[in-house]
Amino acid sequence: DTVLADVLTSMPKLLLDFLRMSCLYSSGEAFRIAYDPELGAISGTEDACTPGGSTDYFTASAVLSLLPFEIRLMQCVRQLVATGQRRHALNCVKYCCSMTVVGLSLPSQQTAGLHAAWWAISVFSTLFAGGWDLYADWGHPLVH
Repeated sequence: DTVLADVLTSMPKLLLDFLRMSCLYSSGEAFRIAYDPELGAISGTEDACTPGGSTDYFTASAVLSLLPFEIRLMQCVRQLVATGQRRHALNCVKYCCSMTVVGLSLPSQQTAGLHAAWWAISVFSTLFAGGWDLYADWGHPLVH
């Protein structure tokens, strides 16, 4: 029941890469990209296939980044309501933290305050998720 959603939470980067590739080929931009040796960089790209260049692309990237975590969060909420077990509430916290990290990383223009908030929640989320996975999912003897 939760295996597919667990796998999807590991795949947002792959989904975003697929979105970019699809955008580049469907817009024809992939056929205009070339390496410019004088600039030492790629030229011929537009901003249509970046979150800052297109509202549609930004929306699609936000959905693909957040949806796997949302699905898994809703599964945990359903399990929490059905069983009332504390472990499902803590699992909800894990996915809420992950969604907050993703949400704070979406804006293309980050202020210093937003970056600091992203940094703080990223550290907390990583430590919490890592500790929770060791304890609940893997049953590591050092944390039991």
